[in-house]
Amino acid sequence: ASYFKGNKELKLWDFQSQLVFCRFDKFLDRFMKIEDIFVTILEFEKLERLEFGGTKGAILNGQIHEMMEEFMELCEVFKQSTYDPS
Repeated sequence: ASYFKGNKELKLWDFQSQLVFCRFDKFLDRFMKIEDIFVTILEFEKLERLEFGGTKGAILNGQIHEMMEEFMELCEVFKQSTYDPS
């Protein structure tokens, strides 16, 4: 079975696909940025369980803890922000 009845010739689009998919492309771009943010959050959450030993372990643990706290504060700002696409 064929999509068209008879021997009708396919008519290809004669306009740019950007005109049709422009809004979808913008949505997909925003979605990919949000996905990147979530992946980054997951990576930073791994730092919470990280422990360094040795002579400089305490210093490194303190620096990672500070970095983690700063990142989580920035995440809270992001979580509390609202978005109105209209």
